Amino acid sequence: MSPEIWAIIVIIAVGGAAVALGWARDQARSTASLKRLTEAPKGHIPGFDGSDARYLTEADVLPAEPSAELTPAERTLLDARPTGRVVPGRTPASFLGGRGLAILERPAVLVTGGEVSSTHALLTALGAAKRRGRPLVWVAEAFDDRALDTLRANAATGRLPCLPVRLAGSGRLADAAEATGGRVMEASDLAADYLPEDAWGACAGWVSDGERSWLIPDAAPGSPDTPGSPTQPAPGTA
Repeated sequence: MSPEIWAIIVIIAVGGAAVALGWARDQARSTASLKRLTEAPKGHIPGFDGSDARYLTEADVLPAEPSAELTPAERTLLDARPTGRVVPGRTPASFLGGRGLAILERPAVLVTGGEVSSTHALLTALGAAKRRGRPLVWVAEAFDDRALDTLRANAATGRLPCLPVRLAGSGRLADAAEATGGRVMEASDLAADYLPEDAWGACAGWVSDGERSWLIPDAAPGSPDTPGSPTQPAPGTA
């Protein structure tokens, strides 16, 4: 073989070795970084040996996709949409799961005007909803990214099922509050730690497909598992 061909062979071999070495180093760095993120944090905590302590990654806290098969309670609420009230508010797709639907049974409903952006407003609402022991449907004019992340984290970790619904217009907010038996609060009130009991609404269920929601009214007396009589028929849901 001519010297030129040998030179080409040597260059290819050296280049391949360099690529392989670079890949191996990248893998080692990635493994080391993941270990630093997930191993027990350094530092002494009195009364705790740290044997089970570790940082959580996003994959650790995100729930498994809900089953596409509906539970009997979810099916009942889904079938009850024609008896419900349509709420033309939007819900981010990340709250809908793989089946493209969010179905909350007997949620506590909070309706607020203005944008939800204050950390203190979030803590006030989430704490109060947690004490009520029900899923939370929060209807507001707007949510900033931090508020949505906080609600998503609570839902993902199982602390509190949450469903944010963006609904513009004071008249529509008032209608949603009236339909659930609550009243419209201002986000600034929550930021000031003011959230009276009569601000809360409730319903038998809340169904959302992202573009709109169906508020299923409370069950009729003596029939706790059966949706109540119609309040505002939902067009096109038969």
